[in-house]
Amino acid sequence: MKDDTKENRYTYLEIEKMFREDESLPFEYKMHVSAKLDAIYQAMYQSVHEKDTLNVTNPYGDRWLEEFNRVAELYQKYKRDEN
Repeated sequence: MKDDTKENRYTYLEIEKMFREDESLPFEYKMHVSAKLDAIYQAMYQSVHEKDTLNVTNPYGDRWLEEFNRVAELYQKYKRDEN
């Protein structure tokens, strides 16, 4: 018996490629989401390689910094809880 309820699974890279190549999405929307994703990737990198520089910065309305700060705040919260 065939199981039709099985959900497709994709890697992060496959999902990102689908997202970036989809021409039906508004360009500004894609740029907004891409900036958030870039900020998350940068914060993830810093949490591994530049721990001392992963600090919350005043965003002044900058979407990229706002997203970066969300990850930095999580890092700091769990780092404090670790001690």
